Amino acid sequence: MTRASMFALLLLAGCSATGASPAPTISTGPLSWKISETSSSFTATGKAPVQISDNTHAYLLLYRVYWDQHLNPADAPDTTMTSTVIVPGVRTYQEAMISAYESRCSEYSGSDCIRHAGDPIARLELAGWTRFERP
Repeated sequence: MTRASMFALLLLAGCSATGASPAPTISTGPLSWKISETSSSFTATGKAPVQISDNTHAYLLLYRVYWDQHLNPADAPDTTMTSTVIVPGVRTYQEAMISAYESRCSEYSGSDCIRHAGDPIARLELAGWTRFERP
């Protein structure tokens, strides 16, 4: 577990212990992908819509990301963590995002590159959340 993941888990644990407000209903839709190619790289961005029953508070959501297939088809499946902040009334902040990047092989690149990108396959699982309260 990375330091960022550990910090996020500690933050969620500490913030959730501060009050006993009713738990919101949080649902996350499937990821939709946009893959971009340049002469030197491949980038994939996955977005999943998030719906939350409480529209009066902002929330920090922590997701476990299960990667079944990466941009580099030779990479083994693995699991990572990501977080998102949901802000009521701000449309651009009503989704969870993940991204992947791979270098494209060229005559100048080293061995850590790929010639063709595979379609990424991943799913999100909500691991925890905390509500932001007004001071």
